[in-house]
Amino acid sequence: MCRYAGEASDRYLAWFALEGHADSVTVTRLCASLGMCARHTRGLMSQPGAARRLTALHRYLLRAAWDRLAGRAGRPGSCPACEHDDGTAGRALDTLLDGLADDLVQDRYRELGGLCIPHLRAASARADHRLVTWLAQTMTAAITARPADPGWLAGTGHDADVRFVLRGALPAAAPPGSGTCAACLAAGRSEASHLARIARADDRGRPDRRLLLCSGHLSDLIVLAGQQEAGSVLAWQARGLATALAGPVPP
Repeated sequence: MCRYAGEASDRYLAWFALEGHADSVTVTRLCASLGMCARHTRGLMSQPGAARRLTALHRYLLRAAWDRLAGRAGRPGSCPACEHDDGTAGRALDTLLDGLADDLVQDRYRELGGLCIPHLRAASARADHRLVTWLAQTMTAAITARPADPGWLAGTGHDADVRFVLRGALPAAAPPGSGTCAACLAAGRSEASHLARIARADDRGRPDRRLLLCSGHLSDLIVLAGQQEAGSVLAWQARGLATALAGPVPP
């Protein structure tokens, strides 16, 4: 699922660089959302010729932002690239869930170890109770049988390495006229501090489903902890996941 969704996302960004940035419907959608999310924007910025292409595009986005500030527009839309990725993953999940009615597909699913945690959560929201129970049992068996793996627990890490560099470059303050958003800076510094605290082995706590990290922050934590500590971080999350799959949280 991660490979399929990742390839589809790469194709969308490649199409955007070749055609989409000049497509009127796409530009209108981007104006409604005031551009793409941070992750997809970083993906666009890494493409050859991005500076010229995005400079031209952001002239339209800035006009849309001014209109919104003046109260002449409704609520912002969602990132078009995220909508594309979510739709692609949803269709692939539906195909997989339908296929699990076949015993051969079930055997192959067990052999591969099942889905990563983010895609398992998404599948659980789309499948019936019987199939969700089987998915959870398969995941529990996988946790018992093999060591935790970053891709298996967190899915595709996207640009965790880039986020690590950006967190390290956070300024101490946002002086007037610096172009730094004070709210983003405060959130970024709080996030960095919390990740650093969790990265310390003595601050992780006992296995608890309430301590499970989302895929993005688990990827961030693995990069922050480094190779030596990554194994213990993943084992901690795997134990928490096993606790979550074992039953409901006690009151």
